[in-house]
Amino acid sequence: QLCNATLKGRLQACSLSVTEGVTAVLGSSGAGKTSLLNLLVGFEEPDTGEVIREGKPFWVPANFGLWHRYSVREHLNAVSADAVQQEELLLALGLERIDDARPDELSQGQQARLSVARALLSNADWLVMDEPLVHVEPARRATYWQAILKWRNGRPLIFSSHEPETVLSVADRVACLHGGEVVYEGEVQALYHEPETELLAAMLGRVNWFEPEDTEIWLGRATETAEAIRPERIQITQDDQGNHHVLRSRNCGAVTETLLEDADGRGN
Repeated sequence: QLCNATLKGRLQACSLSVTEGVTAVLGSSGAGKTSLLNLLVGFEEPDTGEVIREGKPFWVPANFGLWHRYSVREHLNAVSADAVQQEELLLALGLERIDDARPDELSQGQQARLSVARALLSNADWLVMDEPLVHVEPARRATYWQAILKWRNGRPLIFSSHEPETVLSVADRVACLHGGEVVYEGEVQALYHEPETELLAAMLGRVNWFEPEDTEIWLGRATETAEAIRPERIQITQDDQGNHHVLRSRNCGAVTETLLEDADGRGN
């Protein structure tokens, strides 16, 4: 799927190519993620440029797009007659005991999973999902994402997210949006380990960004370019002869946030 288009006031010279695998569209609120997905599925047409689509997509919009007179089971019957697959997917997405319920009887998290289930059971050539599990409790998201990856059956999947952890664990490629522009398109791991700018580095989570003038002070070596070091690459050990001391350190889940001060009183 190719997109080289603009939407007045929302997307500026947006250029993107999506082929196989799982592609994330990453950005903060208002960056243009939903607008880009709207173009990809044909819900909106560009003001300038073009969108080239191959095959038939199935769209999971941010408002779920459910049919309010249909039960959970009737939503699935509308896209697939395979009862066995329906049962397996309902179980995988935690919807197995509410198959007679209608959307207004479901929580937002359940509605989100139903919208995802309907898409996965469809015969679409590629899938587009706008922050599909944002309303699901965090403790269960990883399990449901595994179900999505299994049931997509090799079809290209494009999803939007503002969560670096989700993109890192799910996507092969990522398109980063900032201010309505695609500022990066490429492999997720390349962006994580070798970001070109501090803005891009921060899009995939916490990072220690060192400009060339800082690396010798804090890392003990001189460099000609800026360097991004992720938290898992740093280990702080006690050194009585060192030139730095710890001002504050606290555990923040998967990482530890430590504030150091050097001999000249500069914190980092």
